[in-house]
Amino acid sequence: SGDVRADGYYDGYAGEVALDQPTRVLGARLFAGYRYGGGAFPSYEGGRLTNDAGEARAGVRIPVLRDRAIDAARGAVARAEAELARATPEVELEVLAARADAAVAYWDWVAAGHRLRIAQRLLDVAERRQVQIARRVEAGAEPRIHVTDNRRLIVERSGAVRAAERDVARAALALSLFLRDESGRPLRPSAARLPDAFPATAPLTVERARTEVERAAALHPSIRRLEHERAALQVDRDLARNALLPALDVRLDASRDFGGARPGIDAAGRFAADPRGENEVKASVELRLPFQRRDARGRLGAAEAALERLERRLQLERERLVASALAALETLEASHERAVLARENVELAESLWEAERRRLALGASDLIDLTLREAMLASAELELVDAHHAYFRARAEWVARVARPS
Repeated sequence: SGDVRADGYYDGYAGEVALDQPTRVLGARLFAGYRYGGGAFPSYEGGRLTNDAGEARAGVRIPVLRDRAIDAARGAVARAEAELARATPEVELEVLAARADAAVAYWDWVAAGHRLRIAQRLLDVAERRQVQIARRVEAGAEPRIHVTDNRRLIVERSGAVRAAERDVARAALALSLFLRDESGRPLRPSAARLPDAFPATAPLTVERARTEVERAAALHPSIRRLEHERAALQVDRDLARNALLPALDVRLDASRDFGGARPGIDAAGRFAADPRGENEVKASVELRLPFQRRDARGRLGAAEAALERLERRLQLERERLVASALAALETLEASHERAVLARENVELAESLWEAERRRLALGASDLIDLTLREAMLASAELELVDAHHAYFRARAEWVARVARPS
């Protein structure tokens, strides 16, 4: 800035360049500048006159009460940082939900594929047996009604295969939303990619389950999102508290004049040939008291009320997370126990089916008994598929609840 007296008794002129840099250390502000003043000034403006090479100055202003811990600029930065940090757990929540949906879609497809395999195997057995029964009927070893009965089984099992194929197609379509080719287009998985069997199930230890539930209650993205929201509200509260404080600032200035001295009015009000020294150091204290504080009090009350509501939300979210995680854990453990029992049931059904086949070969059984054994075995195998399906769906739910990599 600068000014020139264009008319009048005094012909003084002055100009100044200043830099002011706020810092994040105790709210201190650093400043520096250069000014130049020449010509004639009235006595009450004598301080604007400098030596003929000007004056450089620097200093620092340190707030003691208001603006020491926080001010408008630092508050805006802190709030922006909290808002930016809140975006990370929001993205993590989306990722967790997408992973859970993808895992569920995958295990739905695997389960549908294994149900189709069971249905297809039953159909293949019935079709092969049709030829064997026809030969035995021609040889007079079996009544002709067995041909019709087995043909009925073929028709029934063909319908089951068609229904299972439709289920696989629907599951593959759902899975294709999460499975992409090199160009990014949805890719339906082929039957060749179906695993031969489900992975083995395993129970969670009590210690591990407790650790993961406690971790989720503290670090789950939904908790961290609310904590960042709380941090933003705390900034609003701190700014309101800051506005209620008196402004007490300590200031330290240092200046130096350069060049030859110019005559002028000194500090005592007398005319002198060199009214300024080369160096000047000045310390000052400034106190300002706020009187109109209703706005700050209102903002403080609103911020504290919002913080109290958010604390309730945080507590409720932690309790909800723990409850949902424990529910998912209960489902996971029950599904594991169900899978263990289903595996034993399959082994027993296979033994009975093999025994019935041997009895039929020896003529000690008939087609009806063997068909019943096949149906029992298929039912046991389907129960095992359902148990594994429920287990891995529950596992996907558990992983999402405790927010850990699957």
